[in-house]
Amino acid sequence: MRYNTRYSPQYTARGDEGLVNGLRGGADFRTGDWQGFEGVNLDVVLDLGKKQKINKITTGFLQDENAWVFFPVKMQVEISDDGRQFSPAGAIDNDVPNTEKGVLQKDFILDLKGVKGRYIRVTGVSPGKCPAWHKGAGNPCWIFADEILVE
Repeated sequence: MRYNTRYSPQYTARGDEGLVNGLRGGADFRTGDWQGFEGVNLDVVLDLGKKQKINKITTGFLQDENAWVFFPVKMQVEISDDGRQFSPAGAIDNDVPNTEKGVLQKDFILDLKGVKGRYIRVTGVSPGKCPAWHKGAGNPCWIFADEILVE
């Protein structure tokens, strides 16, 4: 896996394989199963090893507005045969308001209907900064991801 943006050294999910190790995060982002990205997008490229059919991409995200953690604005997916030239495969917008209280977990699921490729670029588009109504308004916010599943 290649990271185009790096996760925070504080929230690593056990390193570079943390998003594909099969371990799902729980309701507490501090447990070590979540990768945290502060003020930047989640932006990773998965190498499937060979060109193959891709039916669905699922990425788990967390929101805890009290801890300045928000769902991404959207998850977008791009596909490539060579790992350099990517084509858009689809996107899914977040449908949960950033004002929702409590700890929320959501899988962003994108149906790709059997598109073929070797490389998958997954981007969780960060809100960037805490919204104007928030106690951290104007400061970088976090997005947390726990797993990327490819079917």
